[in-house]
Amino acid sequence: MFVAGVVLVLLASVLLSWYAGHARLPFAERALGFHRFGSVVLGIGITALTVGLGLIWGSTSFLGAVIAGLTYFFLLPQVTLPLLRGLGALPALDLTADRKGRVPILSAMEKYYFEQRYRYPGRTEMAYVFLTLRARYIEKPEDRIWEIVHKCTSLEDAMVEAARIDAGDGGAAEARRVLETCPTCSKCGDPLCYGC
Repeated sequence: MFVAGVVLVLLASVLLSWYAGHARLPFAERALGFHRFGSVVLGIGITALTVGLGLIWGSTSFLGAVIAGLTYFFLLPQVTLPLLRGLGALPALDLTADRKGRVPILSAMEKYYFEQRYRYPGRTEMAYVFLTLRARYIEKPEDRIWEIVHKCTSLEDAMVEAARIDAGDGGAAEARRVLETCPTCSKCGDPLCYGC
């Protein structure tokens, strides 16, 4: 029973990571399979996780199920998401510049940021960073967004944290490098200038 429970938890991690990886993408970038079978994969993943944790609980103890649950939520995403990206089941974080010289994830964060500044003038920088991350990660609980916001002092930090969420520490390091070498706007001199 224990081995079957572990296998089901691993299966759930793969299925739910695939689902979450596509759910956070813009609608047009999601895989056709996600549009057709996303809700089925989500249901199978939740069922596999529930049954797997139940089997682990039944074969060990409640503490064993808690440890398996913590492993599922905190350790397995660090393995399954990069694995799925490496196998091509999820699109890799694209930090290459497009024809206009913009990096997709960074320009998306920039766009969200200036939309919030336009919509809610006169707020603090922390409020704009929160609203920007809230707009990008609508599926995350508000407490988790605030945890990320407290790591940031500016839009650049929020961009790096977004890259970390989407692609891990390697993506964050690459995003930081791109931001440090980003050319400045010819009109205002700001390297992060969505307005101009």
